[in-house]
Amino acid sequence: SRTRPPPKKDEKKKKKRELAPGAKPGEKTIKFAEVKKHNSPENGIWVTYREGVYDITEFIKNHPGGLERIMKAAGGQIDPFWAMYAQHNVQSVKEVLAEYRIGRLTDEEYESLPPPFDPYYLDPPRDPALLVQAAKPFNAETPIAVLAEQEFHTPNHVFFVRNHLPVPTVDIENYVLEVTLGDDKPPVKLTLQDLENESLFPRKRVSAVMQCSGNRREDLNGLAQVEGLTWLTGAISNAEWEGVALSDVLAHCGVEAELGLRSEESGEDDQLHLQMEGMDRPKVGSWRDTKGFYGASVPLAWAQDPRRDCLIATRMNGEPIPADHGAPVRCVVPGTAGARSVKWLARLIVATEESQSHWQQNDYKAFHSSTTWDTADFSSLPAIQDMPVNSAIS
Repeated sequence: SRTRPPPKKDEKKKKKRELAPGAKPGEKTIKFAEVKKHNSPENGIWVTYREGVYDITEFIKNHPGGLERIMKAAGGQIDPFWAMYAQHNVQSVKEVLAEYRIGRLTDEEYESLPPPFDPYYLDPPRDPALLVQAAKPFNAETPIAVLAEQEFHTPNHVFFVRNHLPVPTVDIENYVLEVTLGDDKPPVKLTLQDLENESLFPRKRVSAVMQCSGNRREDLNGLAQVEGLTWLTGAISNAEWEGVALSDVLAHCGVEAELGLRSEESGEDDQLHLQMEGMDRPKVGSWRDTKGFYGASVPLAWAQDPRRDCLIATRMNGEPIPADHGAPVRCVVPGTAGARSVKWLARLIVATEESQSHWQQNDYKAFHSSTTWDTADFSSLPAIQDMPVNSAIS
């Protein structure tokens, strides 16, 4: 069960040192009781972050995550939400928050607030050889010496890790994969035992490289500062994945052969997609973000094409898939951006639209170099699927 870890001995001292964005000498102090009153559009929306108090009434309509999520923090602390949603912890977001600062809590009240619950405390241990780019959520790359000098398949313990949320705790004995073919049809449910039953599905092994879409982002910082993790060259690894063909699973569940291909040939507006949903879902206190799971999609034609070697994988380099890499089941889409190989796979959905997940709609898209974070219109471009060829010298 999840319990709050004890606060570190110097946590209160640390809170005092880390001032929130927009702090000014001599600013007015505000009681937390006053903040609580401002929890609706009628009364204004105030929140606190660390010691800072912010009036975000005018911002909420522009919140990229939608009104529902930001209203959960209305009249209270946003700290636990920022601890969960790591996309906030970048300078550009903090600069936006600073614009709405109206004061600060008194020192006594700030000291009395409980430290935010750490949603990552159940994450698995990691190998110290990994080059860590972010601790929460955990993101780390494979040392280039391992890629250049060791065996063809990257060992599991140093395979690069790209997480967007806390690693979910999965009850493997009761694991179920749901496959949904349409709103008017009940989902087909497959257990882990079903997926490993060779009388239902022939086993298949595929050697496939996985690469983060942001690999080598640090190289771009020499031209201009860019958003995102500053990956060097090691956000790429190779493994032998073992499982069952995605095309076989779809056929078993009743998806008509070549349905995706026909939709692709009929035109972009009629193209069918295979949406994938992971089990990594945000939770803050008693509130579970039912729409915030990691999700992605690929054209259904790709998922049905046996030449693409798409897998529902249960093993990695001859071992059960480790927790950081999607245990117990990961969808592996070779030759495609790693973001489309969804970990901790919970659902497959045949749909007439791309996944509406944040990471499919508002991330992992390639703009012209003249486009900035402020001018990018994410709705104007499709999600990245293919990756360019590049090379690095070790």
